[in-house]
Amino acid sequence: MKKIKFMWFMVLQIVALSCFSGCKGGGEQSSSSVIVETEKVQLVDIYNRESLNKYMAPIWQSSDIYDEGGVVVGETGEIQLLRTPVKNSVTVRSVHFEETYREGIDYIVDGNKIRRIPTGSMPYFKYDEYYFEKPYMGSQLLCEPTNAEIEYQGERYLYYSEGAAGVKNYVMISYKTEETYTQFTPSGDERAQSFMDKVKTDKKATVMFYGDSITHGSCASGTVFGGEVNPYLPRWSELVCEWLSSNYQADITHLNKAQGGWTTKQGVDNFMNEDRVGPHLDKIDLMVIAFGANDPHISDELYKEQIKSMMDMYLQSRPDGSIMLVSPFVFNQQTSNWFINQYRFEGLLEQLKAEYAEKGITDKVSVAKVYSFFKGICDTGKRSRDYLGNNINHPNDYGVRIYAQVALKTLCGEEFYPY
Repeated sequence: MKKIKFMWFMVLQIVALSCFSGCKGGGEQSSSSVIVETEKVQLVDIYNRESLNKYMAPIWQSSDIYDEGGVVVGETGEIQLLRTPVKNSVTVRSVHFEETYREGIDYIVDGNKIRRIPTGSMPYFKYDEYYFEKPYMGSQLLCEPTNAEIEYQGERYLYYSEGAAGVKNYVMISYKTEETYTQFTPSGDERAQSFMDKVKTDKKATVMFYGDSITHGSCASGTVFGGEVNPYLPRWSELVCEWLSSNYQADITHLNKAQGGWTTKQGVDNFMNEDRVGPHLDKIDLMVIAFGANDPHISDELYKEQIKSMMDMYLQSRPDGSIMLVSPFVFNQQTSNWFINQYRFEGLLEQLKAEYAEKGITDKVSVAKVYSFFKGICDTGKRSRDYLGNNINHPNDYGVRIYAQVALKTLCGEEFYPY
């Protein structure tokens, strides 16, 4: 009987303590006593038609962020997210989604940062696995010491690899956010009106993509250049055409004649070849020209001249056609010998657009400002390596999706993801 009385006494004490600590004057419950379970983003497990709109939701606008790329350097290193996540909304997975890491065990969320816990299992690069004393796998990717996480004497070279190996220590981070993105965003003000009118009226169109390895497909996970691994994301040109087809119920023919390693000169010299653009000229409704990544030392005048040559060859055959010019993105900012003149190209493409406008071609030439958007990402403090697939100049799946999102906003204006 005494034991029973004692037990009841303890229960009453616990209830009383709970009321004392959980309530304040007037019976109001303290917010600290309420556990709020935030709903997480419904994850994408593989790329398909069902996940297309999730992956194309613009990262500067959507409140649901899907699979933002990130890589940790150093045992206790961190990944800066593009936008600050809502509490308890973060999911961190391995790059091909085989593993899900645990908050508080593998990592902590600190504002807009994911910080690795050293005893956890989240992958990372050791410093000497990322910063090499000698060129790694033939890469001459010389590191700029002021941008490195470590101090060193002499020279160091950055990690480099193509295919699935290039992202071996990456993670993909999904989360909800209420934070407004304040960096550059594509406005869609210079949309390709002539092309879009055809898509909406005829319900069919043909798009030709012509450029270098970025447009060719390196390192999208669904391509042979990206390893053909989960989530099997296609190259950005296909994402653009699939979204247009799906959202306008149109038959969009996708043609891609890009070639890895090509300069603008090779683009001009091979434009009319049988295996490139020439045989398709009469049926191309939108000509996408995306060169410049392999022209680090070209003069402004020559770059403009060679891009203009490709534009003129197309317009001579299709005077009623449309053109979208695409600037190169921002390469690894920790390098000191790779990204040279490419930052200037977007302004030169804008000059070409203005020159054609003076000729009366006002609604047929647009510029996808890929460089400006990626620069804005880097200006937030986010590492450029987070969107790279080979750690130099090829985008990973996250970067590939950004390319497509910027291109679609340029083409479609406010009709791209209006909600």
